[in-house]
Amino acid sequence: MLVLGRSVVVALVPTRDGDDTEAVDGVPREPCPVVEAGLPERGPGHAGTRLIVGIDEAGYGPRLGPLCVAACGLVVPASVDPGEPVWALLAPVVARSRAGVDELTVPIADSKQLKLASDTVRRHPLVFLERGVLTWARLTIDAEIDDDASLIGHLGAGEGLFSVPSEHRAHRCPWYAGEPAPMPIAHTHDQLAVIRARLSRALDHAHLRPAGLWCEAASEAVFNAMVAELGPKSRVAFRLVGRLLRRAWAMTPSGSGGAPTLVVVDRQGGRTKYASALAGALPDTAIETLDESGEVSAYLVRDPPGDDRAMRIEFRVRAESSSLPVALASMTAKFVRELAMLRFNRWWSAKVEGLKPTAGYATDAGRWLGDVSAALGGHFDDGTRAHLVRRA
Repeated sequence: MLVLGRSVVVALVPTRDGDDTEAVDGVPREPCPVVEAGLPERGPGHAGTRLIVGIDEAGYGPRLGPLCVAACGLVVPASVDPGEPVWALLAPVVARSRAGVDELTVPIADSKQLKLASDTVRRHPLVFLERGVLTWARLTIDAEIDDDASLIGHLGAGEGLFSVPSEHRAHRCPWYAGEPAPMPIAHTHDQLAVIRARLSRALDHAHLRPAGLWCEAASEAVFNAMVAELGPKSRVAFRLVGRLLRRAWAMTPSGSGGAPTLVVVDRQGGRTKYASALAGALPDTAIETLDESGEVSAYLVRDPPGDDRAMRIEFRVRAESSSLPVALASMTAKFVRELAMLRFNRWWSAKVEGLKPTAGYATDAGRWLGDVSAALGGHFDDGTRAHLVRRA
């Protein structure tokens, strides 16, 4: 299981306009996590390689359910153009869409393209998400994954769903509790073992190596507490992104200046300036702005002089279409959220007979809240509703 430690970083980094305050871009700094992911800190690569990390989210808009942000790490030869899509190197084992794929091919794409409709009869709606996420996860996690709690815990999302961080201890969400649900849900273990063996051979042949798969989650109660602390939900999302950026930074080896780690974050909305937010997420570093345009915002992060460690961070529009690690991060965040919503709907369906499940998005969330309120009456009090419905 991935373990997050905490250490307080004292040194501050000035923002571009010279602000040295503890809250940068309105977001208070968090302690930096220490990575214990089966890879030595600052050691995912060696001479002639580069670490590429993709980051994406799922659940930014819904009223119900968790916000999930995931990251996927991949070590590639330094000779590989970091802007080159990796799909071609893994074909035909990996595909860029689900169109026409057979039962052994792993489609890696934007999660919205891979999640099937809930009323799909011929295939489980999560078949493609499960195939990609479980296969990739088992290449980086040296443990069996037999249930949803195991996967969520190994990815690092359990803290925000199950255990609840200490500062939010009073805000538990019981609908994510309960017995672990067996996995896989759309394949057999033998099927996934065959798919994993094929993908492993393809990665070896292309000289690529998975470096990790992680997910940060915020249940509704934790999300609301963070909104109360930070303000707009964009800052809540960036708090989770920042935790993953610190993972990537901790894994970046010294001497990486010639081939810096590349982190690609899928950019949402029209924001183009991230320098001050990065200063809050990555204390004690020097951050240089390289580009802030309509399509990409790029920054170079360096250690103080004397430690040749560097990481390039790009916020790209539609990044999941050009970066395999971002696409896999999108799939992971979506899959974890879907597993959480399965728990959510099981718990509430046990309370309200005949309750139709919800995915948590605005219109259907309103329908679902009305159904629960009508069924439970006074038992569905304002306190429960306050922890159930996201504030932003």
